[in-house]
Amino acid sequence: MHLGIKSHLVVSDEEGIALKAYENDGVPFPRDDDGGVEAQRLCREWAARAVFGSSDRFSLHYQYTDTPAGSYFCFTYLEPEPGSHAVTFGVGFDDARLFRGRETENRRVSGCPDHQCCRIPAGSMAGQWSGKVVAPPRAHARIVGLLSPDPFPSIDLAEIYGVVDRHQNSNSPNATARQPTRRKPAPAQTTPRQATRRRATPRQANIGGKASKEKA
Repeated sequence: MHLGIKSHLVVSDEEGIALKAYENDGVPFPRDDDGGVEAQRLCREWAARAVFGSSDRFSLHYQYTDTPAGSYFCFTYLEPEPGSHAVTFGVGFDDARLFRGRETENRRVSGCPDHQCCRIPAGSMAGQWSGKVVAPPRAHARIVGLLSPDPFPSIDLAEIYGVVDRHQNSNSPNATARQPTRRKPAPAQTTPRQATRRRATPRQANIGGKASKEKA
């Protein structure tokens, strides 16, 4: 806390996994059974994850987030290097007036730490794909996050089921498939000279007729 302002800070990766975190403003970080935040997955509605889908992702991303613990104002800096991390600093709604970017219209609603918000796939997709989709977690994240409430802490099952569901719909039998068309063989073309040879002139016809009468 500096100058009487309570705040929070979190460093996370593109998958929303918290690498470092600090708070004294009551922001509802996801926590394991021992209260640790590291290796836990942040809500997909938070600025730390929304910045990766921003149209101008390498500028500061300002956002208000409404949570069960109150509303917070955050701004996120995304490192430009490959495999970059998002660094997010935030304060409570009342202290947003002291910071640049407070006029932003970006606002999202988060239901976390309720797992139904974004950590558990929707009922329809879960019923359809549960037990049918296997996605192995990364070893180091699995070891660090063994106490996570998710069955696979380094896997976003909601996102994976969504991808599988969209892929199945695009390959459904109701989709019209284009049948290959058979081309008709092109008619044989004759040259003007060949056409002339095939025609019998009136003189040739008379000669042929006289020859047949003489033989008779």
